[in-house]
Amino acid sequence: TQRQQDYARAAGETTIYTPQFVIAGQDIVIGARGMDVADLIAARRIEDQPVDVDLTWTEDTLSITAQMDDTPAQDGYVVQLAQILPVQSVDIQRGENAGKTIQYANVVQSITVLGQWDGVEPISFEADVTDADQVAVIVQRGTNGPVAGAAKLIN
Repeated sequence: TQRQQDYARAAGETTIYTPQFVIAGQDIVIGARGMDVADLIAARRIEDQPVDVDLTWTEDTLSITAQMDDTPAQDGYVVQLAQILPVQSVDIQRGENAGKTIQYANVVQSITVLGQWDGVEPISFEADVTDADQVAVIVQRGTNGPVAGAAKLIN
């Protein structure tokens, strides 16, 4: 909820919705607008990202490297690690789906800030990913700005 509120504030929005998508840290779309979501994902996917992110997973350790391909932003970047479950069943307690069990895909279990980065020199991190099935590393301007680079890895 806090992350969703931060994105809304950064975009000058006063209302948040559930479900809601934030695409590439830039576009906020109500989840019921499926075609808008698909179109924005397709448009952002073909854009060049200024940061190359490489991931290597060895046993319980994730090695991360990031390198800038362009001029870095003056305000720098935040490197974040998202640990993801491929599927999770949730018993819904309230609302219009109360009493139902819904299966969600690609459920983010945690987001950890690995560090700040100025983008000038390549950077590397190592992270313990003992309990993860999938991970994504997101490099973005601030914690709620445009995504400059990302990578996902499945163990």
